[in-house]
Amino acid sequence: MGVDLIGVVNHKLNKSELIKLPSIMDTWNEISSIILTELRKTYLEEYVNEKYSNIESAFYNIDMGGVKTKSNPDENHFELAWNQWEENEDTELLSIQIVTYFAFIKIRRRTIIIEQMPWHKYSNLYDKDMAKMILQINRVIANKLEQNKIVYFADSSFPTSMLYNHALEGKTVEQIIQIGETNFTNRPKEINNGIKFKYFIDEMNDDLSNLKDLDNSELYWKWNSESMSYERTKYTT
Repeated sequence: MGVDLIGVVNHKLNKSELIKLPSIMDTWNEISSIILTELRKTYLEEYVNEKYSNIESAFYNIDMGGVKTKSNPDENHFELAWNQWEENEDTELLSIQIVTYFAFIKIRRRTIIIEQMPWHKYSNLYDKDMAKMILQINRVIANKLEQNKIVYFADSSFPTSMLYNHALEGKTVEQIIQIGETNFTNRPKEINNGIKFKYFIDEMNDDLSNLKDLDNSELYWKWNSESMSYERTKYTT
């Protein structure tokens, strides 16, 4: 299990455009180039050359129970899934996602929710080279969708993971940030500290060469064994 990294990007695509998105993603060769360049800084050459993923081309998956098999959703599937999440129906919720060699991407009406695969663990961001690769990949995705902002947070355990529920409900990046700013005041704005805070915003103008290898010093969250939850211990003024 563990804590995973989630990124959210807005989109302006209609349903017919979304249906074509997997094949369009297969043409985003910049992502493959980023991976092949950056992955060598962390992993052995054999791992890079033997393929970090066995997924040859992107495909849609209608996820019921976590089975990653190819599906062909139509516009009605999208509407059904979105309505279920937006109305918070008390039922087994349908989730439509794109499976690619670089991410699992949940599709919402106005956003996409990115979970990097196979580098989904939040702790990958503590390695500057892995963090650079992940953030660069998602910047390509955002640029292709004509967006200039990505919001990141942990998917579980930490208080900031509450934002994941709002993302699943289909809230936009701006709505998620508004909720985040209300609930997590005085959050650190500098990207390395934002990573440690488990909630940060990439407006795609930070120089990623400033990323650092991070450790567990100066933590923003500390585990309270009595309440069995994380509590905030550090604020940015």
